[in-house]
Amino acid sequence: MKVTDASTYRILQTNLERNATKMQDLFFQGSTGLKLNKASDDPSAIQPVLTARNQITLSERFLNTLGISSDKMAATDTSLATIENIFQRAKEISVNAINSSLNQQDLDTLATEVSELKKQMLDTANAQIDGKYIFAGYSVTDAPFIENPDYDPELYDQADNSTWPVLYIGDENRTTLEIGEGEYLDVNLTGNELFLGIENSEWAAGATGLTGSTISSSGPLTPGGTGDITIQNENTTFTIPESFLTDTGDNYADKLSNLLENGPSNLSDLSSLSNYNMADGDTYSLTIDSNSTPITVTLDGSAGQEFTLAGMASALGNQLLPPNAAATSGTLPNGVSFDTTTGELLLTHSDPGTNFTLNETIVDGNPANGAPLTGIDSQFADSLINATIHPATTDLGDFSQLASYDPLASDQYQLDITSEGSTVGITLDGSAGQELTLAGLTTVLGNSLVPPDPTATAGTLPNGVSYDLSTGRLVLTGNDNGADIDLAETVTDGDLLDGPAPSPVIGGNITAYGTVDVSADTTDNTAISGAGLTNAGLSAGTLSGSVTVDIFGVLTRLEESLRAGNIDDPDGVGGGVQEGLEMLDLAADQNRRKRSQLGVKAGRIDNAIDGLEGSLIDTKMTLSRYQDADITETYNAIIQQQAAWEAALSVTGKVSEVSILDYL
Repeated sequence: MKVTDASTYRILQTNLERNATKMQDLFFQGSTGLKLNKASDDPSAIQPVLTARNQITLSERFLNTLGISSDKMAATDTSLATIENIFQRAKEISVNAINSSLNQQDLDTLATEVSELKKQMLDTANAQIDGKYIFAGYSVTDAPFIENPDYDPELYDQADNSTWPVLYIGDENRTTLEIGEGEYLDVNLTGNELFLGIENSEWAAGATGLTGSTISSSGPLTPGGTGDITIQNENTTFTIPESFLTDTGDNYADKLSNLLENGPSNLSDLSSLSNYNMADGDTYSLTIDSNSTPITVTLDGSAGQEFTLAGMASALGNQLLPPNAAATSGTLPNGVSFDTTTGELLLTHSDPGTNFTLNETIVDGNPANGAPLTGIDSQFADSLINATIHPATTDLGDFSQLASYDPLASDQYQLDITSEGSTVGITLDGSAGQELTLAGLTTVLGNSLVPPDPTATAGTLPNGVSYDLSTGRLVLTGNDNGADIDLAETVTDGDLLDGPAPSPVIGGNITAYGTVDVSADTTDNTAISGAGLTNAGLSAGTLSGSVTVDIFGVLTRLEESLRAGNIDDPDGVGGGVQEGLEMLDLAADQNRRKRSQLGVKAGRIDNAIDGLEGSLIDTKMTLSRYQDADITETYNAIIQQQAAWEAALSVTGKVSEVSILDYL
C-alpha cells in the first residue's frame, strides 16, 4: 500500500490530538482531584459512584433531621426538669404546712406561692420551640392549655376532665420521625399524656378522665338474677339493690353501666350539721338536679327545717306532690327518690341508672363563732368506677337444623331480629333465593341490606345489627352502644302428617345483651363485690386506682386546701394538704416516667446519629476509592504526557518540513 504525504500528515495530526486530549484529561483530573468526571471516564465505576453519592445525600438529610429533633428533645427535657422542680417546691410547701403550727395567714402565703407554681406550670405546658408548641401534638400553632372558665371546685371530678381547672385543646398525635430507612420513632410528648395523665390511645378513644385497672366482662348479662352489687373505696360505699338489676328496656348494658357509674347515693346521718346554729343565721341547702329539673331544700333550724335527719326528711317531704312533711320516703317531681327510714339519707332515681347531681350551699352566719361549718358529704356526687360498654354478640350456629325442613310440605322458617325497636325479618320457604340452607340464609340476609346484595356473607342490617356468615355460622353483633338483640323464630310445619316436625334453630326466642367492663376512675382503690355480679357478667375484685393524675388539678386543689386551712380532711375543701402531698408524689412519678421514655428515645437518636456518621464516613471512602484521583500520580502522568506530546510535536514538525528540492 502506498503511503502518501497526506496520509502521513493525518496520522501525525491524529496522534497529536490524542495526546492533547489525554493531557487535557490529566490536567482536568489535577484541577478537580477526580479521576471520574464523566461516565465515559470509567463506565464500570459509574454505578457504584452514583449509588454512593445518593447514599451520602440521604445520610446527610437524615443527620440534619436527627440533629434538629435531638435539639428539640433536649429542650423538651429542660421543660420536664422545670416540672420536676415545681413538684419539689410544692412538696416542700405541703410538708411545711403539715408539720408546722401555721396560722391561716401563713397558709394563705403558702397558697399564693402554690398559685404561682401553677402559673409556671401552665407556662411550661405552653412552651414553644421555633414558634411551635411542643406539647400540642399536631396542633402546634395554638396554645394547647387554657384555664377552664367554668371551673368549680365543688364539681371537680377526676373522671370528668371538663370539670378540671385547666383544659387541653391540643391532640393526641405524637410526631413520628424516620431515623433511618424504614425505621420510625416518636420524638415528642403530648399534653394529654404528660399533664392530664390520659394516654394517647385513651384520649383518641374519647376518654374523659383518669382510669385505673379493669375487670373485664367474663360472661353474658342475665338480668333478673339474685343478689346486690356493692362498690366501695376508702371514703364512699354504695349498693345497687337486686331489685334494680332487671331488664326494663332495650339496652340493659347501658342501664347496668349507668347503675355502676351512678349508683344510689347513700349519704350520712347528717351528724355533721350539728355545728349549725339558727341563732347565728346558719343555713344549709341541698340541690338535687335530674332531667334538668333542680329541686332545692333548705335547713335554717326553724320548725320543720331543723339541722337533723328529721328536718331534712320534713323539708324533702314538703317537695312531694302533694306535699307531706311527715313522709320519711318518697319520689320528688324530678324522679329522684329519698328514704330516711334506715337512719341515713338514701337517694336513688325512680328510673335506676339515671344520672342526678347534688350540690350543697353552706351559709355560715357567724364565722367567728365555733367550728367551721361543713357539708353532709362532700364526696357524695363522685363516681367511683368507669363502665365501658361492648356490643351484644351471639353465635347462632351453622343452621344445620334446616335440613329437617321439607319445602315440598310447605315447611317454613322465620327469624325476626330486633334492636332498639327496629325489626328485620327473614323468611326461608324453599323457593328460589329462600332455600332452606345456609346459602339461602346468605341470600335473604344480603337482600335485607341497603342496597341489597344477595351474595354478601357479611353486612349491617338497617336496624344496626351486623351479621357474618363467612365462617359457615351466623354471628350477630349489635350496635356499639350495647343495645339488646331480641331474636324471635317462627317454625311452620306445612304438613303435620308428613314425617317429623322441622326443628327450631335457636331454640325459641332469646335476647343477646351487651357486656360491661369496669375500671377505677380515680386514684383510689375501689372494691366491687356482691352476688349480683354473676348476672352482670363480672367477678368480684379490687380495682387499682389510676397511677396518673391531672397535674393542674393537683396544684389547684392543694392551693384550695391551704386557703381553707384543710390539712388532713379528704372530704373537705381541696381534699386536704395531706392528700395533696400524696397526689404530688404521683404527679412527680408521672413526669419521671415520661422523662424516662423521652430519654430512651433521645438515646436511640444519638445512636442513630453515631451510626449514620460512621456510615457516612465509610460511604465517602468508598466514593473516594472510585472517583478520587491520586494527585501525585496524576501530576507525574501530566509531566510524562506533556513530554511525549512535545516530542511528538517536534517529530511532526520535522517530518512536515517542505524543501524546494522536493520538487526538482
